This record gives sequence, structure tokens and C-alpha cells, in this order.
Amino acid sequence: MTSGTKINQLIGLMVELLEEQEVIPPAEWLEEHMILSSAGGSAITGPVRWSKPQRDLLNFYGAPGAQKIVVVGGAQVSKTTMLMGLSLWAAVHEPSRQLIVSTDEASAADLSNTRLASFIQESPLLTEHFAAFKSRTAQNTILSKSFRGGSVTFASQNSPSQLRGKSIKHLFLEEVSGWGGTSGGEGSPVQLALNRATTHKKMRAVVNSTPGTRDLCQLEPLWNDSDQREFFVPCHHCGHEQVLDWRNKDGTFRVRWERDEVDRPLFHTAQYYCSSCGEGWNDTERKKNINRGEWRATRSGGQWIGFRFPTLLSDLTSLERLAMDWESTKTGGLNALQSFVNNKLAEWWSDAGARPDVIKLNDRVESYSPQTIPNEVVALTCGADVQKDRIELEIVGWGAGLESWCIDYRVIPLPPEDPEAWDQLKTIISQQYTRVDGVVLPVKLTFVDTSYESTNVTNQIERLNRIAPKTGPILGVRGSNTYDSPIISQRITELKGNGRKVLTVGVSKAKEQVYTSLEIEPLLDEITKQIQSGKNGYCHFPEHLPDNYFRMLTAEEKKSKTDPKTGRKTHYWYCASGVRNEALDCRVYALAAAYSLTLNMNETLKRIEDTNKGTQQARQQQANTPSRINTSTGLFANGGNNGRFSRF
Repeated sequence: MTSGTKINQLIGLMVELLEEQEVIPPAEWLEEHMILSSAGGSAITGPVRWSKPQRDLLNFYGAPGAQKIVVVGGAQVSKTTMLMGLSLWAAVHEPSRQLIVSTDEASAADLSNTRLASFIQESPLLTEHFAAFKSRTAQNTILSKSFRGGSVTFASQNSPSQLRGKSIKHLFLEEVSGWGGTSGGEGSPVQLALNRATTHKKMRAVVNSTPGTRDLCQLEPLWNDSDQREFFVPCHHCGHEQVLDWRNKDGTFRVRWERDEVDRPLFHTAQYYCSSCGEGWNDTERKKNINRGEWRATRSGGQWIGFRFPTLLSDLTSLERLAMDWESTKTGGLNALQSFVNNKLAEWWSDAGARPDVIKLNDRVESYSPQTIPNEVVALTCGADVQKDRIELEIVGWGAGLESWCIDYRVIPLPPEDPEAWDQLKTIISQQYTRVDGVVLPVKLTFVDTSYESTNVTNQIERLNRIAPKTGPILGVRGSNTYDSPIISQRITELKGNGRKVLTVGVSKAKEQVYTSLEIEPLLDEITKQIQSGKNGYCHFPEHLPDNYFRMLTAEEKKSKTDPKTGRKTHYWYCASGVRNEALDCRVYALAAAYSLTLNMNETLKRIEDTNKGTQQARQQQANTPSRINTSTGLFANGGNNGRFSRF
């Protein structure tokens, strides 16, 4: 053995001894040296202060043997601040090469130039440690910063070249739920990044993200391969230790608030109720109880140490704020509900897709008719599906929280080329629909699919909007199968061949909403009724439906496929050949019309009117009576409703 080899071994041993010496735990060290500032995008400024769940999580990273950590976190739990803090702690206490990977290069640059820069500039110790921070050298660029004994590189998950390279000791992956399934066609970006760290015998990795959609989220496999730690909080009344969940397994809510005499929510009364004794906790008590809690593994085995951090554990939000967020999901639709589940509850969103049970749906029909509509209905919409030899349509009543009632389902057995078919459609939507209390409800909006014979269909829509009797607008729509397209938006579609403009309906999300609603059971618990203010999406059906209605309504199923270019798994809706699904299509268009009633579509309408202005003027001159409808498109013009969809 040469003298040089002996010296290298001695240096290696000295480094290992230094690393094993007792160091200040990350949470305590960061409270002394990490300063939050507005320049770094923080709403709270000054020395960082950690809650008990944050402190214990951070200190676990600094403990011996903690190699791979996955954090499933909600909003307002300081996930990114904790991640950046661990990077700074490691730079000082375990200097080596670091890699921080974000969704895209812009996010990576923001972490480097905004977040990291502000923390360094606010701390004398960090400023001195990152002495070369401001120098633009080969080792110090926008996405790479050097410090004494190592460097930190910021990378995008889209760039495989950035994910490969020399071995690193500290790896931090940010918001992986939004990552693709492959990086540049070279495989999983998560695995590519982990490959750089696994060759280091003392590797530490942190994956930090809000959860996404189940089976589509890059975070889920890591969590499933972890010990799945939850934070158990003791009740100050009975001592029972519990995970702070939004509701119990039986569906009753743990966070509840009162309502006034006209059913308006009193958010300031929101409290968390113990899952054992049922006593309420206000915000002050909730935070005190959290500071007495601890992390516990709920699963044995796994290669990762997992922490689930819902917003209920955060001291940066209030029960009042969470109650307001929950109440907004009732009018925000499926996307708002998914956002709450992902960002507040820190849970995976499970898409609907399995076919609802036809027998169960048949068993729950009710005794009402178009002339005895329940008083809870406040608005009617209609969805129509055009086939080669017929037009099928459904009239749907809507109440609070998108609770729905099928009012009538009709089949017009005439081809769409026959004007009589459209006259019958006009007759059906113009008839009187009466509630039990005597209130007459008009069909406020009708959506007609223009996929089949679009020129003829749009011509007939134009004609129906001109002729008597006066009805709510009849609008042409075209479905978009792009899975993430919103149910209704201000996007318009130009039809090939005739240049007509129609609204775009996100049919995939709408079908998901329909299937989710079909699975909702009637709420019998009085507390739950009080919290949800209605049945929150429950679907009612009358006895007078066609025999094949429920089979058509549940004809499709959701499947998944993998994009060969990106590796990202996506969902799509499948209907077997020869299977009829018209009832589902009609319900989708009626649902989209209900969404439209709550949107201010003035800007979209103006764009369509400007495009078709010449056509509109020419046709209105031919009309016998003044029209309040943009007859070239079936959308509102500047009369009657001031270019807006009515609100209900």
C-alpha cells in the first residue's frame, strides 16, 4: 500500500468521524439561521418557526439511517419551505453535491433565484457559506450554486440529461404529482433522479408533493412503498389519540359549523369534533392539541419513510377558512371538490369509472311527474342527442349542491332532416313544468349535440330560436374528449364546413361527475344534512322512465392508457360497439347547461357575435319578428339577458 493510498484512507475516516459527530438537528438550526422574507415570496416574514409536526419531520431527516422520505402534503403546510430548509441544513452540516428537481425549468429557476437567494441573503452564516453565490462562473449559474464543500443543482423533470450525472448525496424532488411518466423518452424522471443518489452509500432523498389522481400520480407508488406515518393528536377532553381527518369512516363530518335560519353557513362557528368523545375543539384548542401529538407508522415495511400532512395539521390556516373552502365545492363542481381533496385533505382523488349498479338505480325511483316536480327544484335544463333516425332528450331539474331530478326523458322517432322532429323538440321544451307548490318552471337552457349532420342541426337550432313559442335559448355544443377539459368553459369550436361557432363541453369530466353523483346515497344523518345543505349531488329518478334508461345511463366505463411518448397514464371512456348510451349523453349535456347557468359567458358570446355579425344581420332582416337570440349560433345577443346566462 502506497503512502498516498494510506493518506486517502485516513482522510476518508476523518470525514466519516466528522459526519458522525453530534450536529444541531435541522429544525433547531433552521430556526436560528433561516429568515423568511417577502423577497422570497413569503407572506409571513422573520425567523422561521416550526409547528410540532414540522419540527419532528425535519429532525427525522437529520437522524442516522433516514435515507428516503416521502411527504404527502396539503396546502399551507410549508412543504417547499421545509424542503429548501433541509437543503440549506445539508449544505452546512453534510456538504456534498445536491440535486433539486422541479416540474419544469421555470419552477427550478424560481426556487434557485427567488427562494434560495432570499434565504442566503437574509442569513450572515449562509451568506458566508455561499461566498461565491453572486459570482457567475462555470460552477455558479442560474441553476447551479456552489458552496463550501459542495454544490446544489436545480433541474427540470423534463430534461433527462439534467437527471443523469455524477453521484449525489442529497436529492430533493418537488411536486412530483405533476410529473410525466417519462423524461425525454428515457424512463421515469423519479427513477432517473434516484439512480444518481443510490450509488452514494449515505444518500438522503426527499420527495415532496401534493397528491393527485389515484393510479395516475407519480407520488402514489412511493407512498404505497412507505411506512405511511400519520400524526396522532390527543383530545384535551378524553385523551383519545386520533388522526385529524375531515370525516369519519361512516361519512359523518368531524369539522362542523352552524347555519342560520335561512340556511346560510356561519363559518366562524366551525369546530373540530373528537372522533371518540364527540367534544368540539376550537382553533386554539386544535393547535394546542397538535403540539402534543406525534408521528406514528401505520404500516410495517416499505423502502420509504412516509409522512401525510393534511392542512388540518397546519397552524397557518383556520377551521373557519377550511369550512369556507368546503362550502365552495358545492358550486364549484367536480374540479373544486378534487382540489379540496388533494390540497386540503392531502388525499388521492379517486375518479369515478366503475359502472353504477343498474338494479340499485331501478330500486330507488320516486313518485313524481313533470306536473308534480319537488319544490327543491329551482331550474330546468335540457340535453339533446341527435341520432340518424331520432332525437333523444332529457329534461333535468337542479337544486342546491347540484342535487338533480330527472323530470322527463323523450325519444322523438323522426330523422333530424325532418323539420317536424325539431318542432316536437320545441313543443317539449316549451311546455309547462309545475312544482308541487304551483310554481311553473321553464326550461332555461337547452344544449343540442352537433356532432351528427352539424349543418342541418345548427340550421334547425337557428330556426327554433326564432319561431314561437318563446323558450329559453337552444344552443349547439360539441363534445371534447380531452380528459382534463372542464365541463363547460369559454372555449368555442368552429364547425367544419359551415363555419358556425358552438360551445365546447368537456364530456369526460362531465361523465365522471354523472357517475360520481349516481353513487351518492341519500343523506339520512341530520348533522351531515346540516353541513352539506342538501344532498350535494344526489340524483332522483321518476317511475315513468323507459325500460332501458338506466342501462343507457351507465353504458360506458372508464379505462386507462399510456402515452408512448410521455409515458403518462391517462383515462378515457369506452362504450362497447352496439351498446346504446344516449341517456348518458343527454345527461352530460343537461349537466353542462346547468354549469353554464352559473357562468358569465359575456366575453365568449361577444367573440361569437363579432365573428358571425354579417350572417346574423342578414338573417334577422328576414325574420318576421325581432329576435333576442343570436340566430346564427343559438347564443344570447345583447337583448333580453344582456349577453349573460341567467344565474339560479
